[in-house]
Amino acid sequence: MTTITKHFFTKVQVWREEGVGVIAINNPPLNTIDADVLDQLTAAATLAESDPHIEVIALTATGDTFFSSGVKWEIGSDLDTLQAKAQALTSIAISISKPVVAVLNA
Repeated sequence: MTTITKHFFTKVQVWREEGVGVIAINNPPLNTIDADVLDQLTAAATLAESDPHIEVIALTATGDTFFSSGVKWEIGSDLDTLQAKAQALTSIAISISKPVVAVLNA
């Protein structure tokens, strides 16, 4: 996954390290969840699942304060779109055959 184009992954970082596929939310300053983040998380999870060199998938976020502030309250009419994208990510996440762990800052 080190050859993933940076043109698509603008709010998520993706890399592989010793059998671990790392997917990190990178949407500063609060790592807010939006439609782009959900699309990129879904794509990253799909890539990690299909990569034979990845044995475990680690979900984390950049920054040193917290994982994510969640969804912005100002999403307005985009709620249906956001919900559909969250459902797509959830469907991928529950079907992954590899262990998935969350790595949180303490």
